[in-house]
Amino acid sequence: MIDDKELQSALSGFSSQSFSLRTVHLLMYLFTNTNVRKIGPKEFTSVFYSLQNWRGIFERFDRDRSGRIDAPELRDALLDLGYSVSPTVLDLLVSKFDKTGGKNKAVEYDNFIECCLTVKVISPNKHLYVFAFDGVRLAELPL
Repeated sequence: MIDDKELQSALSGFSSQSFSLRTVHLLMYLFTNTNVRKIGPKEFTSVFYSLQNWRGIFERFDRDRSGRIDAPELRDALLDLGYSVSPTVLDLLVSKFDKTGGKNKAVEYDNFIECCLTVKVISPNKHLYVFAFDGVRLAELPL
């Protein structure tokens, strides 16, 4: 079994991309359905292959090869994954997951994974509209 920090280190060692602990925690939850911060070899293998798929999706929609996905690219990626988001929600997602606090208006690979996993968690019916955020700031949504 490895813990969250060991997984973060291992994943960062496989690519030039560092992964935040928040993204690591979301990945761990995705493959264990628990908040226990440890995974075994089976889950690690699943996480590793999942990240390869996420990388492929990210690169396919990073059309300008900037290393970041802007709002139109993110919308298309989410649609490809089966998630329909309104323009307002798309703007909220880009603002929330842009490492520069919204200045670049784009999402890097690590935060792209976190963004997609967040959409998956809060939108099981695959439609995310403004009313989903009524009275709740995106930053406060439970994960």
